[in-house]
Amino acid sequence: MEFDPFDSAVIATAGIDNKLQLWRIPDAPLNDESFFELEEYIHVTADRIHQIRFHPWVRGIVSMLVSDGGAQAIYVYNGLMMLFAIGKTEDGIHSFAWSPDGERIALTTKKSKQVRVYDAHTQELLGTGEGMESVRPSRLVWVDNSHICLSGFGSGSKRQIAIYSVDSLARPTAKKTIDVGPGLLVPFADPDTNIIFLDDRGSRLTHAFEVVGSDLIELPKLVAVQPSLGMAVLPKRYANIAKCELLRAYRLNANSIESIGFRVPRKRPEYFQDDIYPCTLDWGTPAIDAALWID
Repeated sequence: MEFDPFDSAVIATAGIDNKLQLWRIPDAPLNDESFFELEEYIHVTADRIHQIRFHPWVRGIVSMLVSDGGAQAIYVYNGLMMLFAIGKTEDGIHSFAWSPDGERIALTTKKSKQVRVYDAHTQELLGTGEGMESVRPSRLVWVDNSHICLSGFGSGSKRQIAIYSVDSLARPTAKKTIDVGPGLLVPFADPDTNIIFLDDRGSRLTHAFEVVGSDLIELPKLVAVQPSLGMAVLPKRYANIAKCELLRAYRLNANSIESIGFRVPRKRPEYFQDDIYPCTLDWGTPAIDAALWID
């Protein structure tokens, strides 16, 4: 499930039924009788759809991680037809992510335990490097256009994060062991401050680290009342600047969905904090449409 970055009332869903569906959420308050209008539907010729990701700045481009005949690949769909596949491999793929500029796609493989980066236009493999030691699930997120954060497991169930430079994927520029545990750490990044948040599935904690050069600086953890079953980060424009929030997110637990904010403590919050709110990009407005991007 993924929200359209350019229309907060549109949500894409997919799963084991191989159907990619785009729904429009009604303006009225939601209840048991609310009706979601189906705006678009496509049946994907594959065994299963695992993940959905919208292009970060092109309207109408949706990518999917699919299983097909023993191999996995990332399919790109432009609203009319399936365009091409990226990174098709029998190694299996844990996760993938678009670069912030939308020109590359990074992914992590299962059997070979690699990090790979592909050109999103030509499907050319641009670089590859060693990922986590374990074949257990891993997740990645782009910190900026030049760096990738990978979270996963090392030997002995060590939970780790690593930062890679896209120009040199051979080895991580920074790596840190967080603890030992069974839960997957799902990363989210704030590109304006180079801070990475890690949703600790099955735990009450959300970890945070700041990327400073080749170091990972641990920041105070956010402790919730109930264990997390999942988290989704809202666009930066929803952060409460008056309360010095970096990001706002929705966190799912066994009983409810809670809204949480990641805040920076300041003595004088009534003043604008320009060090944590630098000039940023407008992620809510598409730069071009799908037809232009394909051309």
